[in-house]
Amino acid sequence: MKFSRSRSSLVALTLALTTTTRVADAQCYEWSRDFAPAGLSAAPWCQAVFDDGLGSGPELYFGGNFRAAGDAVVNGIAKWNGTRWADVGGGLLFTSSYEAIEAFQVFDDGSGPALYAAGDFASIGGVSANCVACWRNGVWRAVGSGFDNDVFDLEVFDDGSGPALYACGAMAASGVTPIHGIARWNGAAWSDVPGSIAHPTYPYVRSLGVHDDGSGPALYVGGQFNSIGGVTAKSIAKWSGSAWSALGGGLNVGPDELVSYDDGSGAKLYAGGSFNQIVGVTSCASLAVWNGTAWSAPLSAYNPIGVSSLLVFDDGNGPQLYVGGYFSSVTPGLLNSEGVARWNGSSWSKLTSGSGLFGST
Repeated sequence: MKFSRSRSSLVALTLALTTTTRVADAQCYEWSRDFAPAGLSAAPWCQAVFDDGLGSGPELYFGGNFRAAGDAVVNGIAKWNGTRWADVGGGLLFTSSYEAIEAFQVFDDGSGPALYAAGDFASIGGVSANCVACWRNGVWRAVGSGFDNDVFDLEVFDDGSGPALYACGAMAASGVTPIHGIARWNGAAWSDVPGSIAHPTYPYVRSLGVHDDGSGPALYVGGQFNSIGGVTAKSIAKWSGSAWSALGGGLNVGPDELVSYDDGSGAKLYAGGSFNQIVGVTSCASLAVWNGTAWSAPLSAYNPIGVSSLLVFDDGNGPQLYVGGYFSSVTPGLLNSEGVARWNGSSWSKLTSGSGLFGST
């Protein structure tokens, strides 16, 4: 059975941010209204900044299931150099409506930096590649045996044995190797991350994030599961590199986004998605914060459907967390935030017309 984590076209942070100071290397954002008419034919599901080694320098890559970018014909993946769109090695074949690029990550496996692209596909650029491939020096390459099912997210994590690329999704195998929703690439082969995932109907992992709660960096995973590695954990868990642990009672639905953010008082793990309950504690509006010992809920959006993107960005006033999602207000006093708002760790603010993201607000 195929699972597709399609990202709707709502609001999040794209080229408007890239024209200021910084953009993180592999995050999923979406379009400002100002840019959309000249952009992609459908909303992107992920983006990354990458230098492909062909002499053009760093460029902005977008992935999804779109077919065109500006005047260029592209197939699920396109790059933008600041003035024009270009195809990326031919892209996907689109032999089915499910095909899409759903995640990017820049990683060096010892052969030089490459852009890893994952999602739901069987080939890319004419190269056979099952749900994951890498782009280096203008050539697409398969990444081992790939996977038998969709990959939703990619992350780089060092468990103490060196940095490795991690993939998560609805995968059950990589070639003949059993996989339980999370896999590790060491530069030569995919291996299962110890510990199976158990869920009554459809177990899968949909999001990955690296965070240090004070006990050292760890890989955090979110998805549809009730236990992992024999540990009871509802929808979110922590992998230290050797053992699994729960985060309190967890969340009633697996988060779509995980990001570490330090507001000046110490780093905390932020989880965003379509959940509405911190299990056993309180209701919450699609955004929850883990401080290492307990959950809290800073978002009180009006009729929220979900949070679809999280980005730590410094606009010159210090790092802030930008939250994109389905809401028209995040607090009773903060109207017309139009699906995106900033959190500094203690209060919310909306993006004004001067931010360049949405025109007038």
